Amino acid sequence: MDFETAKHRVEEHVNKSWSSSGQAEDHGPLIVVKHIEKPYGWVFFYTAEKYWKTRNIKHAIVGNGPIIFDNRTSTMHQLGTATRPEEQVRDWEADNWKESS
Repeated sequence: MDFETAKHRVEEHVNKSWSSSGQAEDHGPLIVVKHIEKPYGWVFFYTAEKYWKTRNIKHAIVGNGPIIFDNRTSTMHQLGTATRPEEQVRDWEADNWKESS
């Protein structure tokens, strides 16, 4: 799968529950604002569109840990927010990614 398709799938995924919660009305949709390319796919970071455009803290959201899109299986893995994103990704990779030598 290409990057744009994966990004679109991630945005659809995060906006499903966001839209039904009613928060999208106040904060806009959730959008991908950063990504890191990995050998297995991408790590996507997202936030509320209104926050990204205005930087107004009233539109900031919580609990939006990064999402790993594993291109090998076309699956998404929601990471947490309890530790730094780098640690979350490293832990996921230790359990799920074994690079070929």
